[in-house]
Amino acid sequence: MTFNIANLFSLRNNSPISTTAGGTGNGGNINLSTEFFLARDDSDITANAFEGKGGNISIATQGIFSFPNSTIDASSQLGIDGVIEINTPDIDPSQGLIKLSENVVDPDQLISQNACLQGEDSEYIITGRGGLSPSPAQTLNSDPLEVGLVEAATGIAATVTPPRPPTSTAQIVPAKGWKLNEKGEVILVSYDPTNTQVQKHRANPATCQPR
Repeated sequence: MTFNIANLFSLRNNSPISTTAGGTGNGGNINLSTEFFLARDDSDITANAFEGKGGNISIATQGIFSFPNSTIDASSQLGIDGVIEINTPDIDPSQGLIKLSENVVDPDQLISQNACLQGEDSEYIITGRGGLSPSPAQTLNSDPLEVGLVEAATGIAATVTPPRPPTSTAQIVPAKGWKLNEKGEVILVSYDPTNTQVQKHRANPATCQPR
């Protein structure tokens, strides 16, 4: 008996394949070729015999999945057992692995170096405690900082200080001439000393202090 299945060969719900022979007969051979083979729910493949020779079972597949309640058997009660041959592709467990370098980097050598001396304008800045554990032996705690509720202050009246009114200042009158006093010092005056017709007076006698 020969089966050639392209994708999946599935046996379920007590679906056996049997070439068992009784009496002195030999069990028949079963040849199965499929990409994937699945046997479950008491679905057996048997090529048994009683007095004769058990049949041969040959399964060629990429992967075989047989549950414990499903069996593959080619035995004989009084004769010679048959041969069960399952052909699956050889898989190299090291395929796809990357060979690591034998030169292991010593982390102590990297830590002892001063990063600021590796190049010009280099700097190492630590801002706050974010992302750093309190010590090398402790793990980083991601719990947020809890802040208790703040009670509002009662019984305290707010005092508002009104702005002070601007103080009055004497009007500044530009100098129109100069003269010499008794000590020979030059004094700026608000009138023209060369004009004898104009009476000498102060611009704001109310705010000027007497000499």
